[in-house]
Amino acid sequence: WIARPVREGLYRCLDAALEPGALVYLSYNTLPGWLAGLPIQHLLRLWQVSEGWASLTAIEQGRQRLKRLTEANAATSRVLPAMKARLDKLATLDRNYLVQEYLHDAWTNFWFDELAKELAPHKLQYLTTATASDWYLPAMLPAEWKAVLQETSDAVARETVLDVLINQSFRRDLWVHGQAPLWPARQREALLGLRLALLSRPTPKEAGANPYVYGTSLGEVNGKPEVYGPLYDALQGGPKTLGELMQVPLGAASGQGSATATRSLGDTLQAVGLMLAAGHVALARGPLAGAADKAAKALNRAIVQASLDGAPYRFAVASALPWVLGAADSELMLAALQLSQPKANPEALAQLWVDRLLLLGRGLAHEGQALTTREAMTPKALDIAQCFVGQTLPAWQRLGVL
Repeated sequence: WIARPVREGLYRCLDAALEPGALVYLSYNTLPGWLAGLPIQHLLRLWQVSEGWASLTAIEQGRQRLKRLTEANAATSRVLPAMKARLDKLATLDRNYLVQEYLHDAWTNFWFDELAKELAPHKLQYLTTATASDWYLPAMLPAEWKAVLQETSDAVARETVLDVLINQSFRRDLWVHGQAPLWPARQREALLGLRLALLSRPTPKEAGANPYVYGTSLGEVNGKPEVYGPLYDALQGGPKTLGELMQVPLGAASGQGSATATRSLGDTLQAVGLMLAAGHVALARGPLAGAADKAAKALNRAIVQASLDGAPYRFAVASALPWVLGAADSELMLAALQLSQPKANPEALAQLWVDRLLLLGRGLAHEGQALTTREAMTPKALDIAQCFVGQTLPAWQRLGVL
């Protein structure tokens, strides 16, 4: 979305700011995954300009025109069959996102090697993906795909081929400024000392189903319960270093007796990467001491109270983590109510929350249906309040939010 002259300006800022070994995070739309979206974006923007349409009108009217185009079996939609699926998805997406995504003159999709070439004069070299679930993606490929990928030795070309194999449409990359290698012994030492904290445990979508399902750029992968379950159990007791997690024995597979095996560093990193990407764990630090911890919790009290008054906040500070936590407005509002009524049970909290939502002229939603009356909202509010009291609140207390 950023025009070439502006990108060059950003690169000059990086030239001036970065020290050797500094990391740069970049996220961007990529080819070939966006090939089926190119005609959609081009025509939406073209019609907006030629018809003089406002942004939201351009999205709605343009989507209808594109729908008629694909229904007429246009040759381009036959060549790009994924175009129809992408067009159908537009109807389900937030209109503000669609305006931001599609209606830009500078909208750009990069082949990975094109961006690498653009960054090379600024001494930025590709380090790795910032999507933790993709750290071991090449090892997850089907055998035929691995064979194709292994034919390419150049690192930049390999990433480009990998994008073609999985039809990558969006990348999150880490680039390093200059050469500052971390030798194997120091690398292992740094990795083993990383601390991780549990944010939440996955629950099965259906009774008896495997809860350990993780999303990657290749699709969903199913983790073995005997591998992942003991890791969550260990983290339930408090933050652990990666070295400590390596010592957690594998659980017993179904029908195979007791646990005996241990974990390698690579296996543990792969598991932790999937758990990080899923938002189940986070990198942790020691709790903030004294005034710093008090300041973090004071800020959170202000955030949750403002949310109760209708502010659109979606984050809270966790003093045990080196970043903020994403939070639903329901969680923030219930936290404010819980702070004001520490002895209130979930039923009481739910009623107080419904009172506040009605005061703000807001409702709840359930299975796509809007709930706007007290009678309709109360059962849903109670479910959410019970989840907050039973799961979210203990986690927030453990992580230094409240």
